[in-house]
Amino acid sequence: MEISKRDMKILKGVAILFMLLLHLFARKEVNELYETFPVFNGVPLIYYIGLFGDACVPIFCFASGYGLYMAFCNDQRYTKSKNFLRVFKLLINFWIILFIFVIISLLLERQILF
Repeated sequence: MEISKRDMKILKGVAILFMLLLHLFARKEVNELYETFPVFNGVPLIYYIGLFGDACVPIFCFASGYGLYMAFCNDQRYTKSKNFLRVFKLLINFWIILFIFVIISLLLERQILF
């Protein structure tokens, strides 16, 4: 059974909603802006509901892995050299950005902690 592009977009949308749920409501601290009810052992119920959003990363990993698998299966011209080129471009961009920020931090006389 193949997952269609429409189904994959729906799955990504659910993952985005889970991410919002996690980042907005998975907090134990008390906020003065609003009151949360009910509270169990000093922890609001919405915190436990927000923990369901922790499934967003596995959903995104599945969606990206499935999409990459389908791209490999459908495109017979896809070779290891294209993969190597993609990773190489990613690493070049990483090192360029790293060096820019190291130079900026040295100019601002801040210590870099590794």
